[in-house]
Amino acid sequence: MAYTLGEAAKATGKSKTTIAKSIKTGRVSALKNDDGSYLIDPSELHRVYPMASASQSLPLQQDTPVHTKVETEISAKIRELEGVLYATQQRLADRDEQLAHLRDDRDREVGHLRKDLERWQQQAQALLTDQRAKIALEPPRRRWWPWR
Repeated sequence: MAYTLGEAAKATGKSKTTIAKSIKTGRVSALKNDDGSYLIDPSELHRVYPMASASQSLPLQQDTPVHTKVETEISAKIRELEGVLYATQQRLADRDEQLAHLRDDRDREVGHLRKDLERWQQQAQALLTDQRAKIALEPPRRRWWPWR
């Protein structure tokens, strides 16, 4: 089975122009029909140009409208989900930032409360010490009722 110029181009992965130039220069021998088309022997063609990979030599299949519609819907859904994911990541980052600020505020407040507590403890200790000293210096009180 001989190749036409288009089939030869697909079989080798070259352009029709390249195959036609090879025939005109004599690198590849081919028969010319009365209508001007060429018939190229496969062994002669592949002697000069190796066979293309299977993906290149097979004609491209046209997607059916159903496949195209499904692929379009899937692509749209993927883009939608990517948008949702991005928005969720942004909200999460914002919440992390808010949480960090809240922790800083809490730590500052705890520090202030600790200082206040220490100051109150010192004040209470000073008052207690003053009371003890005052009691130790005062003479005992006389009772009104002697038997008590």
